[in-house]
Amino acid sequence: SAYLCGLLHRVGMAIILARVGAAALMHRLSPDPSRVLQFAAQHEAHVGAQLAKAWSLPPAVSAAIAHWNDPLKSGEHRTEVMEVALARQISDELRTPGAGGELPDSMLGPVSKWMDELSIYPDELFTIMAQRAAIYATAESFT
Repeated sequence: SAYLCGLLHRVGMAIILARVGAAALMHRLSPDPSRVLQFAAQHEAHVGAQLAKAWSLPPAVSAAIAHWNDPLKSGEHRTEVMEVALARQISDELRTPGAGGELPDSMLGPVSKWMDELSIYPDELFTIMAQRAAIYATAESFT
């Protein structure tokens, strides 16, 4: 369930960007990328929720799509949504190449509430962050 939640949590963004890209090509337009991303971010949860309903996705996956950006609003599937949100935060931190295995302040702010609820401790995050260079290098090798 957690894997599927993580895999599909931003499906709304993918749909919007694909549609905007197709329309831009068809009409030979060059939209401002920052405005497209802003528009997509505003509507991705709604579009993703519609897809989840159309595909009859499990409730936990629907909750992850709708609330990954604010897991405290996710109701009965809060654990799964917090797992996605925390994994997203770790991923965002790991995508920023840097030396060291320090825990950035952003990992210890509001995210610490999720860590407590999920029984994940700072030393576990430190272990992950200490692998930052190796993880980043592996991810880069796939591009």
